[in-house]
Amino acid sequence: MTTKKNNSVAKPNLLVYGILKIGSWFMSRIFYNVKIVKNETKGVKGPFVVIQNHESKMDFYTSYCAVNRVSHVVISNSFYQTSKIRKYMDKSGVIPKQQFQTSIGDLKKMKSSLEQGRPLIFYPQGLMSEDGIATAVPKATGKALKWFNQDVYIANISGTYLSNPKWSKIKRRGKPTLSISKLFSKDDLMKLEVEEIDRIIEEKLYFDAYKNQENNRVIYKKGDLIEGLHLPLYKCPKCEKEFTVKTSKNKIYCTHCGNKGFADKLGFLYPETKEDIIFKHPSDWSRYLQKGLEDEIENDINYSIKDYAKLEILNYDTHKFENNGECEVELDNSGYTLKYYKNNELVIKHFDTTNIYLLPFDSGNYFELQDKLDIYRIYLHHPEQTSKWMNINKTYYRIKNDIKI
Repeated sequence: MTTKKNNSVAKPNLLVYGILKIGSWFMSRIFYNVKIVKNETKGVKGPFVVIQNHESKMDFYTSYCAVNRVSHVVISNSFYQTSKIRKYMDKSGVIPKQQFQTSIGDLKKMKSSLEQGRPLIFYPQGLMSEDGIATAVPKATGKALKWFNQDVYIANISGTYLSNPKWSKIKRRGKPTLSISKLFSKDDLMKLEVEEIDRIIEEKLYFDAYKNQENNRVIYKKGDLIEGLHLPLYKCPKCEKEFTVKTSKNKIYCTHCGNKGFADKLGFLYPETKEDIIFKHPSDWSRYLQKGLEDEIENDINYSIKDYAKLEILNYDTHKFENNGECEVELDNSGYTLKYYKNNELVIKHFDTTNIYLLPFDSGNYFELQDKLDIYRIYLHHPEQTSKWMNINKTYYRIKNDIKI
């Protein structure tokens, strides 16, 4: 009986669900000005799955209010556990799941909503983009969709990255669009191999927000304010020094060589003088950083990075991350090794992340390591290096899976 209860989801409370849906509609349609250009889920009865790309934290609002059926949405367990409205989330039918880890229990909960006749919405990429480039889709996605055995719709959001970029505290009203169309029928899923399903999903969910902006040319109020963009763009393309890039208002510059540029209201960057070297698209700047790491790692089989950090561990009783003192963390081609003391005894934990493209993280702040239900939040002593650690993570994944930048 316990197992059955833990692996099923209850029907959402219609009052709570309705209130959250109205709030999502307001945030999506009024505050962020999202326009729904196509919605093929309208009028569809019975269960189905919606998968959506993930440009920014506001993406949740868009699909939640666009699917006009009582639905279940999959969200990050870390966010869910620490949210102040957790009890309302429970009543609205959200399904919390560890990011980039999918247990049998998680899958059964997701399938439970479909078996009860309600749609399921989730974000295969797992994390919103830091640099405007789509996060890779976990390889288990196609296998899960085949097991769900329901029609699959794809929701493509465009423009929300520049409305609410991960590196910025500013929220901008632009002209984002949402398009929902059918991707697979149940018959399609039966005929296709898992690898082909994964390939199609990866292709259909891919985006480069800055390349899209070249076509859309949307002017954002405060779109030229780029404070925080130096966090993902931490290496100067002129002198190649790391962590010397800084931002102030609409300026980006290097404190070592004086390389400097500025942003326009479209979010594009330009060199200030003929001598300056600045990438127009921050996404291309990010590719430059990742290519440099790839060359460095491929030329050094013993490449690793290490730092000391403050460690916090999620307490499921208090629903808070609690301080666990200092730790040492190292990343190499086998994953992360965490060393810390608990009750005066040394604890050494290894996290095999070779099949994980990226970890949950906050730019210039922390990243999270997860082991089943345990979540460890790592605050590096050099927090400005957080994005580099995540780029190394991506690089190891690409090298192992022979994926080009």
